[in-house]
Amino acid sequence: MNAALNVKPAAPVKDEVICPKCDHRIWDGEVIRSRCVKLRDGVALCRCKAWVKVPACRAK
Repeated sequence: MNAALNVKPAAPVKDEVICPKCDHRIWDGEVIRSRCVKLRDGVALCRCKAWVKVPACRAK
């Protein structure tokens, strides 16, 4: 049997992340739109200077 058919999907991820203070879209489902991202903490700096949780992972 093909191994690709046995792969279970990962946990569902939100389609986008929007800053609660200024309504700026930080993550659109594909790209983190921030100059400063803390991968260890999974946060990105918004243009209003607030740290916002984003789904971030490090490449292996």
